[in-house]
Amino acid sequence: MLEMTKSTLTFAVHWREPVLVSPAKPMPRETKRLSDIDDQEVLRAHVPFIFFYRGDGMHVGNDRQPTGVIHRALGEVLVPYYPLAERLRERSRGESW
Repeated sequence: MLEMTKSTLTFAVHWREPVLVSPAKPMPRETKRLSDIDDQEVLRAHVPFIFFYRGDGMHVGNDRQPTGVIHRALGEVLVPYYPLAERLRERSRGESW
C-alpha cells in the first residue's frame, strides 16, 4: 500500500517575461470553422477566475519547480484541446470558407 507523506513546498515568486506554452505533441495544421452558435458575439465571454486546488504531492515527479510542473501540465492538457490552443480568427462578413 502506498503511504502518503505530507510535505510542504516553499518557493519564492519572481516576475519574469511571459513564456509561450505549446501543446506537448505536434498538432494538425488545419482550419476549423466555428459553428453558428459559437460565432455569436453575445455568447463570447471572458471568465476572470483562477482556481487553486490542494495537491496531494504525489504528481510532482522529479521537477520540484512549480513553474516547470505548470508549464509541462499546460502543454499536455492542450493536446486534446488543440483547436483551442491555436489562434482564433474571426472571418469577415461575407468571407467564405
